[in-house]
Amino acid sequence: MKKLLTILSGLVMAAAVTYGGDSLPQLTTQFMTEGPDQYADGTPALPGETYLIVYVNDGDEFLGVRADCTLVNSANQIVETSVATAKSACTAVQLQYSTSQYPASGTWLIVLLDTRKNASELGGLVAGNSIAKTSDVLGSDAQAKGITPDSKQVAAQGGVGLVASSASKASNTTPPVIISVNPQGEDVEIKWKNLSVDNYEVHSSTDLASGTWQKAPRKDGNSWPTSAKEKCVAISDASTELSEIVKVSTKEPVRFFKVIKVGN
Repeated sequence: MKKLLTILSGLVMAAAVTYGGDSLPQLTTQFMTEGPDQYADGTPALPGETYLIVYVNDGDEFLGVRADCTLVNSANQIVETSVATAKSACTAVQLQYSTSQYPASGTWLIVLLDTRKNASELGGLVAGNSIAKTSDVLGSDAQAKGITPDSKQVAAQGGVGLVASSASKASNTTPPVIISVNPQGEDVEIKWKNLSVDNYEVHSSTDLASGTWQKAPRKDGNSWPTSAKEKCVAISDASTELSEIVKVSTKEPVRFFKVIKVGN
C-alpha cells in the first residue's frame, strides 16, 4: 500500500508584509493546500497525515525525506509542520519569519508524507513524500479565487498542483549487521543489530556467484518490510537486536542471507 505520493490539488501561500521598507525584514505567510491531496495509490490523504513546511536555500536541492522523517539534504530546513484536514487538505499554517534567516532567493515547499501503517491508521515510518513548490501566481482568475497580489500558489509541471513524487530514503545510519542465523527445520531465524527507525528486508540466495537475491518469505505471512517499531523493539543502543523468522526450502542445502534497509 505504501507507495509514492501525488498531490493533485492547488497549493496557496498567502504572504503579507508586517514591516514596511524595501528590505522586507519580516513576513507573515500562510501555507495550505485546497485538497483533496492524494497518495500515489489514488486514495485521499488520511485526516491527521503529516505535512512538512520546508525551506530550501538558494543553490541547494530538496533530495527527499528519510524513513525517520529527517531531510536527506541537511542544508534544507523543516521550518513547520501541519496535518491533513478531514477534506484531505493541508491545514493552514501561519508562519512569521525573518527574511535574513530565510532570504527570498530560497524556495518554500509543502511536503506531504505517507506514514500509513494500514488503510486507516497513521503513525508508521515515512514510506514516501511528494512536494509542492510555491511560485508567483499566474493567470487572470487569481482575484476571483480570493488570491491577493502578494499571494503565491503552486505552478507545477503538468498543471497546477501536479508534482513529481519520490520514495523515502533509508536513514543516515550504519548498515545492519547479521549476528546469527539459526536453522529451525524449514524455517530460519535471522537476527541483526545496528538498528535505526528504518524499514528492513531479509533477502536470500542459493548462489552468490549469480548475484541473484530474493526476498525471503516471512513465517508470519506478513509482507516486507519489517521494523523495530512493528516488532515493538525499543532501540536503546548499538547492541539492540531485531529478528525475523523466514521460510526456506529443505531441497536447497546451501542458502545465504542479507539484511537491507528499504530506501533509495
